[in-house]
Amino acid sequence: MGGGIDKSRIRHLSLIYNDQTTPTIPLSRDDMGRLRTIFSIHANLGNNLLVVKCVRGLTLFGRHVDELPKSIGEFRHLRLFRIERTNIKALPNSVTKLYNLQTLIIKYCHLLEELPNDLQNLTNLRHINISHKYIKQLPINIGNLTCLQTLSFFVIGQDEGHRIKEVGCLSQLRGGLCIYNLEHVRDKEEAKTANLLGKTR
Repeated sequence: MGGGIDKSRIRHLSLIYNDQTTPTIPLSRDDMGRLRTIFSIHANLGNNLLVVKCVRGLTLFGRHVDELPKSIGEFRHLRLFRIERTNIKALPNSVTKLYNLQTLIIKYCHLLEELPNDLQNLTNLRHINISHKYIKQLPINIGNLTCLQTLSFFVIGQDEGHRIKEVGCLSQLRGGLCIYNLEHVRDKEEAKTANLLGKTR
């Protein structure tokens, strides 16, 4: 960012870092408040995350990222949240307060084995891109996310909230969907509740 750049007009910021220390972002607090997307590679932003609450898109990439602050729930404008190849072990439950979130992408986060139970609160979610290799079971009542268009897998359970009928509520699904544990479907009538024939896309 040279002297000829008007920093107040910067809306998209990529940070590429090769050290474990928190990088210094060459923007004032006001300028950071105007950012709309942040793409962070191998950078642990630490407390710098707290001053970018107006971003619409946030990508965190790299093993130096090992946790998310609870304050992530204050990013009320966030539409896209992507974490990839991080050492994050758990998502804080405050993630379920990101009511405007439309896309959640989690890739190659091998220490992250489950999602917050209250994910059903994010009723604006349209795309959940995660791997069954790491996440063995989706949170309860995934059928409440009726705007979902992308869901890579569904694991049928025996308890309420994990039954096959949850898939039936997701009428906007398109693309591919892998369904596991079909042996837990009790009978033909319950199988019909998935309404797979009605999902033309």
